[in-house]
Amino acid sequence: MTRYKKITPPENYIRTNLRWLLFTRGILMKELGIAIGESVPTISNWVRYKAIPPIQKIQKICLFFGIAIDDFVNVDLSNGNMPVVARNGKMLGPKP
Repeated sequence: MTRYKKITPPENYIRTNLRWLLFTRGILMKELGIAIGESVPTISNWVRYKAIPPIQKIQKICLFFGIAIDDFVNVDLSNGNMPVVARNGKMLGPKP
């Protein structure tokens, strides 16, 4: 019988980054909810890690904040790793 190794999903920073972006930019959950078409309780669940936003909402969140999806999910933006991508796809900062 073949044994398969259990795969542990990599850590993501969705909760951390969403909380940090809301706080540092002074955005209320209600404002974000209106912009992306979601309720405040649902966004609160994302921030408290009771749920993970679906990819369609992650896309809208990233457009709202002007960041790349990959950075939003995989990079801890609160550590000063805040790359900003303009709508034309050019990097605005920070410089490598």
